[in-house]
Amino acid sequence: DQTTPSPTTEAPTAAPTHILKAFIETLPNYTKKSLRNPLSPQSEALEWLSKHQDIVSLSDWGKEQLFALATFYYAFEGPNWPTHKSNDWFVYTRPECDWWSDEAYFIGGYMAGYEHNDVHVCNPSGEFTTLSLDHLQVSKNSPSIPPELAILSSLEYIYLRQNDINASFSHVVPVATLRVMSQLQLKRLVSLFQLLARDSAK
Repeated sequence: DQTTPSPTTEAPTAAPTHILKAFIETLPNYTKKSLRNPLSPQSEALEWLSKHQDIVSLSDWGKEQLFALATFYYAFEGPNWPTHKSNDWFVYTRPECDWWSDEAYFIGGYMAGYEHNDVHVCNPSGEFTTLSLDHLQVSKNSPSIPPELAILSSLEYIYLRQNDINASFSHVVPVATLRVMSQLQLKRLVSLFQLLARDSAK
C-alpha cells in the first residue's frame, strides 16, 4: 500500500537540506529550470513541501505527488480560491486524497454534472487520479496548468469547469505541459478546454 502518511500536526521548520537536494535531483529538467526563479509556482511548491511535517518519512513518489499538486495550486492562483476550497484543498493536516474535489459524474459516457461529497480522487494505492475543481474565481487570463501535473502518472481526469477563463488553449495548457503529459492526460485536457470555452461563453 503506497498511501501517503497522514499529517497529524502543523508544519514544522523546513526539511533538512540533503533531503530537498536529493528530491530536486529526481525532478524533470524543465522543473529544475523553473526552480531557478524563486517566484515561480515550482519554487513556491518546493518551499511548501519543505515544511511538511512528514517530509523525512514520505516516499519519493509521495513527495513528487505533493509537489505536483502544490505546483498546480500556485500556478492556478490557489491563494485566491474561495476560502472553503483553498483551506480544505491545500493543507498539511490532511492527506491529499482527502482534499476538496468537485466530482464529475457521467451518464451514457457524457459528463452530466457535479457532486461535492466524499469524492474518491485517488486509487487504492493513494495515487492521484482525478483533479476536479470548479468555481475557483481565478482571473480570466492568468492561470495555466503546469507541466508538473505529468508527474502524476495515474492522473486520468482533469476538470476545471465554470472558471470563466477567457484564454487560448496554449495559454491554459502551455506547450511545455503538452510535451510531457501522457496521451490519456492529453485527451482529458482537450475535453477540459472544450468545457472551459463552453462555460466561459455563457
